[in-house]
Amino acid sequence: MTLDGFVDCSYDAIKIIVGMAPAVKITDEGVSTPVKFEGDKPTLKEMQEIVGGYIQIIPLTRDKSVVLNEEGKLNQLSVNEQATQLARQESALIEGDCIVGDCLVIDNKLLEDDADEEDGEG
Repeated sequence: MTLDGFVDCSYDAIKIIVGMAPAVKITDEGVSTPVKFEGDKPTLKEMQEIVGGYIQIIPLTRDKSVVLNEEGKLNQLSVNEQATQLARQESALIEGDCIVGDCLVIDNKLLEDDADEEDGEG
């Protein structure tokens, strides 16, 4: 897994970056970084390294999901303002909820199992 540069930017800029890149790490400090994985798709280990623990996946849009730390709130991680705003804009969070810690916004195609693709394409 490699990180291609980094951008510390506004919500609007992050939304553009997320729309263009297949996978983007958004830190709780507001730094957005496109991510490339070792293979075509991320491994569970790669996603766990990005979020710093067990993963939880929440749908963001029809084409994107957010991978976040499942135990982030229990571990009292900092609120990720940029990711929270992005998820709220897409109505992906219930009112009053937030995303904490570093997260990964990723194309849903990168999360599909190869078996799912074969079943869906046939």
